[in-house]
Amino acid sequence: GSKKAKVEKFITKFARYYTPIVVIAAALMAVILPLAIPGQTFSDWISRALIFLVISCPCALVISVPLAFFGGKGLQIIAPFDQNSAARSAAHAAEE
Repeated sequence: GSKKAKVEKFITKFARYYTPIVVIAAALMAVILPLAIPGQTFSDWISRALIFLVISCPCALVISVPLAFFGGKGLQIIAPFDQNSAARSAAHAAEE
C-alpha cells in the first residue's frame, strides 16, 4: 500500500463525510424548501442550491483566498510603474 501523510489522510477522511453531506443538503434545499415555503418556485431554489454547492466547495475556498491575496499584491506592485495610473491620478487631482 501507499503511505499517506497525516494531512492527506485527514483531507481524505474529511471529504468522505463532507462531500455527501453538502450534496444531500443541496438536494434537499432544491426539493423540500419550495414545497415547504408557500409561493416559492423550484427554479429559485435550484439556483440557490447550486450557489450553495459552489460556495461550500472547499476547492473554491482554497483557490479563491490566495488568488485574491496575490491579485491585490500584484496591483500594489504594478501601480507605481503604471504610467496611465499616474496620469489618471493627476487628471483626477486637477478635476478637484
